[in-house]
Amino acid sequence: MKRLNLDFEYCNLSCKSGVSIGKLFPKLTKVEDLKVDLSWNKEFKDQGVKKVIKGIPTHNHLMKLGLNFYNCNLSQKSGDFLGEMFPKLTKVEDFAIHLYENVGFKD
Repeated sequence: MKRLNLDFEYCNLSCKSGVSIGKLFPKLTKVEDLKVDLSWNKEFKDQGVKKVIKGIPTHNHLMKLGLNFYNCNLSQKSGDFLGEMFPKLTKVEDFAIHLYENVGFKD
């Protein structure tokens, strides 16, 4: 399996769900193109994002990564978690993230 789309949009996930999703990623060792849509899970929040991101850098073959956190009630902490992830994604050539909301960043 080289490409995987995980669509959890409108699934009413809580931040605890992020732990389970994050634990899934290390088991997907052959995935090169990963898209994860967690949009419209308003209870997912910063801690859910943190747990998901914690699992992503374990991919050895990951070359494309797409994350959608639209309308997940995020703050600047989520932006910080995402920033910590970038140095670990050494093989990713194509990265897309969709937040569509103010996550505490200042211009």
